[in-house]
Amino acid sequence: MEKFVDYFNFLNSFFGLSVYSYNTNKKCYVKSYFKIIYSITILVLTFLIFPRIIEILSDNVSEMSGNQLLSKLVCIFQTLFQLFLNIVLMFYKLLYCNKNILNLNHYTMFKSMFNIKLNNGVVRKLNKYNDGRYIFILSSVILFFVQLVTNIIVMSAIINYRIDKYPYIAFYIFTYFQLISAGNIFYENILQYKFMISCVNQTLSDYLEIYRYALKYRSKARSILVSCNVSDDLNVMQKLNSEIYFSIRQMIECESFTMSVVFLHNFLEIIVSLFYQFIGQVVYVDGFNNERKLLEIFGISYITCNIIAVLLYIAVCERMQEEMSTTAKILHEFPVHKTDDRLKESINRFSLQILQEKRPISVCGMFNVDNTLLYSMISSMTSYLILLVQFQLQGVGSSKG
Repeated sequence: MEKFVDYFNFLNSFFGLSVYSYNTNKKCYVKSYFKIIYSITILVLTFLIFPRIIEILSDNVSEMSGNQLLSKLVCIFQTLFQLFLNIVLMFYKLLYCNKNILNLNHYTMFKSMFNIKLNNGVVRKLNKYNDGRYIFILSSVILFFVQLVTNIIVMSAIINYRIDKYPYIAFYIFTYFQLISAGNIFYENILQYKFMISCVNQTLSDYLEIYRYALKYRSKARSILVSCNVSDDLNVMQKLNSEIYFSIRQMIECESFTMSVVFLHNFLEIIVSLFYQFIGQVVYVDGFNNERKLLEIFGISYITCNIIAVLLYIAVCERMQEEMSTTAKILHEFPVHKTDDRLKESINRFSLQILQEKRPISVCGMFNVDNTLLYSMISSMTSYLILLVQFQLQGVGSSKG
């Protein structure tokens, strides 16, 4: 897992999203002035180069779509909106770097503390087949490279393989993947916290089995002794679970703005890609037939990758919410009517802690990252896409109208 974390940190540094570095002497993350200068340089280049990128892309997209004015306007809006998101994201990372460093140091220290408890047996280790972190991480890595190849091929086709335009397209792809990579910290942290809660649930399940066995096969005196031990262990798990919930809230507060940028970018890319598919398949078929294979990649890979990216974020958040709910379910399975007052009180405190501290994963308070977000996005994208198609069919964006 640590190798994947290093991979994500490298990506964030490469795209200018990381303005900190790890100090081996202090054993914590500190502000890196070299990375700050690097990020500012990228920000300045974005201001200088993007106007030319907008001109190149809008002209070529208009030509490919049979000089459809609406296609050109959509392309201009798309690139301008991406420029806006890139600038806002970079400013946020630079202005709130101290907040990000504080959150990262807290996360690193807490993860180290949890690993110590895991190695000491305080918390049970998960079976490697039940640990889904690697599947999600590998999916994210593979998706990144598929998106990279798809973008290079599609952008090359849009500029008609003009060598003089490749530097601009290369920078456009760089800024595109800057937004794609912005959610790496959130993604990795959610996976790690989900793993921690799963370990807590595994530990609670073991306590439940131990207590049930004692009630069934041991004497009453032995059952009382086991009950006292389980009560003490539950108190330890309650404190650890509360610390996990606090860390999750702190991380969400720090990363929610970044995730709002990521979701807005994916939302726009899916709508625009679907609209261009409509133009290519219905409005201007002859012009698009010349590049059929590339358009299949654009139509399938490009759109699918953005959809999968959204699904991955929703899936990891849903899995973590399910693990949180599982904690309460395990506590409710304890035979409270057969327990002594001490264990009953520990269970009640633990249940109350979950009830009070469990929060949905909310992005800037605007929406929760769960299945309802998926339904909302599908509904909104359908509405906007229908609106664009109606404009196109009514000749609002035609070269004649």
